Amino acid sequence: MAQLWVKSSPDAQTQGPFTAIELRNLAAAGHIPAGALISLDQHTWRSAAQVKGLYPSAPSPAAPGSTATASDATPFSSAATDTIYAPDSTTDYQPDATTELQRDGAPSPTPAESIEYATPHTEQSLWELHPRGTFAFTFIAFLMLIANGAVAYLAWFAQQHHELSEHVLLLASMGGAAAFLLFAAIALILWLVWVYGIHKDLRVLSGGRHTISPGQAVGFSFLPLFDAFWAVYMPVRACGALNQHLAARGLRKASKGTVITCQLFSILFALAIPGLTPILYALSMRTIQKGMNRLIASQST
Repeated sequence: MAQLWVKSSPDAQTQGPFTAIELRNLAAAGHIPAGALISLDQHTWRSAAQVKGLYPSAPSPAAPGSTATASDATPFSSAATDTIYAPDSTTDYQPDATTELQRDGAPSPTPAESIEYATPHTEQSLWELHPRGTFAFTFIAFLMLIANGAVAYLAWFAQQHHELSEHVLLLASMGGAAAFLLFAAIALILWLVWVYGIHKDLRVLSGGRHTISPGQAVGFSFLPLFDAFWAVYMPVRACGALNQHLAARGLRKASKGTVITCQLFSILFALAIPGLTPILYALSMRTIQKGMNRLIASQST
């Protein structure tokens, strides 16, 4: 038997699961208003006012092309297709194939164009997420920039002061380079931890439908040559996926243009100014994470 969930508004706490009979009894007792939302999978929500058989005293809309009467159908379904007919919670009712909510194994209609992240997130999925900070990575990125600048300055200084001991200048240069490499290793670990976490969050929000898994997001970063493409594609794809969830909740989107620009320039300047690359990565991280934190913070509003 199918299980159903209900909430009084798009931002309210989800309750359930209930059986069809339990939900009908709650409606008969006046506990489910016509404006409540009902779901079979906690992803697609439909108005209770259009659920066939939920309110026995009021007729339900007939299925498109169906001649079955209310007395012929079981609660929450049509006699012919075992389908719940309901409008989208944010639009007017239009009885076509895209507004049918399937249950009990009935085949779901295939929309003309599927959108991977169009499914709204639920209150439960938001409670599974936690805000992350970007300060540690940003701090290390600035240290890398300073170390890179120090090495460049020592190289210039050595050319201007030939009277200084070559051994002293060599040791200073090696010390700056070693510091840069140490900071780079720390920054790489922090970046990959964040990449794994943000893709795990996207998997939770999309109900597992986000096509890039946390493991893939990290693993593909180590593929020679391909990693240059991945360094741009992966953050931009994550930003686009996040923006669909932000838009569904009416929140300000993360700047996809900022992420694209930062990641492209990080590739272009990787050899010429290696200390600039982590700064650009930090800007991309901050842009995406601030959007995710806005989405998480909205759970309490």
